[in-house]
Amino acid sequence: MSSEQSQAAIHAKLWRGAGATAAVLALLAVAVAIGLAAVWRLAAHERTREEAYWQRQLMLVADAQARAAQAWVAGGQGVVARLADNTALRLYMAEQALAGDIAQAAAQRQYLSNMLTLHAEQGGFADTPDDGAIAANVPPRPGTGLALLDAAGDVVVTTNPALAPPLEPLRPGAALPAIQGPPPDQADGPALLRLAAPVFAVHDDPASAAPIGHVYGVLKAAPALAPIVHRPQDGQRGATSHVIAPAAGERRRDILTGDTAPAGPVERWALTAGAGTAILIDGDGQDVLAATQGIAGTDWVVLRRMSYDAALGPLKAAARTRAAMLGLGLFLAAVAVLLLWRHGASLRAAKAASDAAAARDRAARLARFLQLVSDGQTTALLALDSDDRVVFANARAAVMGGAREGESLKGKSLTAILGQAAAAPLSRLAAVARARGAPSGAAVTLALAEKDVRRGNATAVPLDGAHHDEPADILLSWDDLTPLLVAQERLADNLEAVVGVLAGLIDARDPYSAQQSRRVAALGTDLARARG
Repeated sequence: MSSEQSQAAIHAKLWRGAGATAAVLALLAVAVAIGLAAVWRLAAHERTREEAYWQRQLMLVADAQARAAQAWVAGGQGVVARLADNTALRLYMAEQALAGDIAQAAAQRQYLSNMLTLHAEQGGFADTPDDGAIAANVPPRPGTGLALLDAAGDVVVTTNPALAPPLEPLRPGAALPAIQGPPPDQADGPALLRLAAPVFAVHDDPASAAPIGHVYGVLKAAPALAPIVHRPQDGQRGATSHVIAPAAGERRRDILTGDTAPAGPVERWALTAGAGTAILIDGDGQDVLAATQGIAGTDWVVLRRMSYDAALGPLKAAARTRAAMLGLGLFLAAVAVLLLWRHGASLRAAKAASDAAAARDRAARLARFLQLVSDGQTTALLALDSDDRVVFANARAAVMGGAREGESLKGKSLTAILGQAAAAPLSRLAAVARARGAPSGAAVTLALAEKDVRRGNATAVPLDGAHHDEPADILLSWDDLTPLLVAQERLADNLEAVVGVLAGLIDARDPYSAQQSRRVAALGTDLARARG
C-alpha cells in the first residue's frame, strides 16, 4: 500500500471516529433534553396537582362559610315567616283591614308590639346601639328590628322606629320571605339584610289572594358574618375571606365593612361566576388562587383568596432545586458515558466486525443449504414479484425454462422464460392467489414448445412480506404429471383392447350372437344420446 493510500485510510478512519463522536454527543444532548423535559413535565404535573389541591381547600372553606351564612339568612327568614304565619297576627291584621285602623286599638297594638319584640329578641332582630354612639337630637341610623306593615306599606307596629321601609315592592302571593340586600346605589355604611313576608287573611289562599300586610325585618350582616368569615383555618395561612355584593357603577360592596370600592378582576370574577375556583391576576399584577360560593337567596358571595406564591412558593423552590440537581447529574453522566464510549469504541468496532462476518457466513451457508434442498425437489419452484418476475428458481424450474447450465432466471419474466402461451395460465393463477390472499391451485397444460406439451398441477401461494426481505409475493410450484398421465392413458388403451378381444371371443362361440356385444353397446350409446 502506498503512503497516499495509507494517509487516505487514516483520514477515513478519523472521519468515521469524528462522525461517531458527533453521534454520541448528539445522543447525549437528546438525553439531556429529554431529562430536562421530564423534569419540566414532573414540575408541571406537581404544580397542577398542587393548584387543584389548594383550589379544593379554598373551595371547601368558602362553601362552609357560605353554608354558615345561609344558615344565618335562613334563621332570619324563619323568624319573619313564622310571624307572618302567626294566627293571632293574621286575625288582628284582618280585623284592621276590615275596621280600617288597628293603630287606634291600643291593646291590640301593644299585643302585636310585644309579639314582635319577643321574636326580635329570640331571632337576633333586637337593635343594639353602635359602639361610641353619642346621644344627640339627630335621626338615628337604620338598625335591626321587626316591623308590621299594612297593605298600603304603612307601619302598624315596629321594634325600631329607625327602620327604613322596603326598597323594592314585595311579590304578591309569595310563599317564602322576600330577601333584599343593600341596594347597589346605597352609600357606604353597615350592610343590612332586609327580609319580608306577606301576611294573608286566615281563610285566604296565598296562591290567589292579595296580602293584607307584611312582616318586615332588618338584620345587620357584620356582627353575624364576621365570626364566620374571620375564623382561622388550619394550613391556609395567608388566605382571606370576604363577603361581597355588587354595587352601582361596576363597584363592589364589602358586606362586613359596608364600604364600596371599584371591583377588581378577582371581585368581578367572583360576582359573575357565583360559584367555582380560578387562578387569576389581581389589580396589582399578582397571581391569586380564588374560590367563590354564593349565599343562596341573596346576591352576596363568599370570596376566599390566597396568593399564588404563598400557596406554591415551596413547590417552586423544590422544583428549581430538583432541576439543578438533575442538570448536574446529567452533565456528569454525559461526561462519564463519553469517556467510557471512547475507551470501548475500538473493542465494540472489532466485535461488530467479527459478528458481521460471522452473520454473513451463516447467511451464505444457509442460502446454499436452502438452494440444495430446493434443487433436490422434483417440483419446479418459482418465487415471483408483483410483476411476475422471477426472484428465486430451483434447478427443476431452470430446466423447465430451458436455461443453460449456470444461467440464472432471476429478474426474468414468466413470458420470457416459458413463452406467452405457457406463461398465461400461471400468471392467471398467481393473480387469483394475490386477489384472494390464499393459496390457489389448478390443473394446467403448458405448451413449452411446438411438440412439447406438458400437463400437471400448479399451485400459487401468497407470501407474507413481513417475514422476509425479498420482493417476492407469490411462490409458484409446478408438478409435471405428463409421464404419469401418458402411462395411465396407455394402460387404459391396453385395457380397452383386452376387453374388446375377450368380448369378440365370447361372441364368436355362437354364430347367432356374433357381434352382439358391439351392437348392444352401440344401441345403448344411441339411446343415451337420444335421452340427452
